Amino acid sequence: MQVSVRFYAKAQELAGLSAALMEVSPPVTVADFRRLLSERFPRLSGMERSLALAVVERLPGETADPLDARPAMVVTDAYQFNGSEEVLVLPPVSGG
Repeated sequence: MQVSVRFYAKAQELAGLSAALMEVSPPVTVADFRRLLSERFPRLSGMERSLALAVVERLPGETADPLDARPAMVVTDAYQFNGSEEVLVLPPVSGG
């Protein structure tokens, strides 16, 4: 299945692009997807555990629109992709 991925901030800088399509073989969990990210984008290797991954649910056949205001849901490593999600890759953040 193809998964649409969007990178933000430092993750975008290290990946070298803002968006990509990744081919994955189901079943795939977020933990699996983190490993696949570091394999496909070696510069993300080493920080994949600190990246936050969020998903936006899409309807079958619907394309991703960067201006779409659908809510994203941060997911845990146990979350299993169903093929209709767009994945947002967010770098670590700190607050104050």
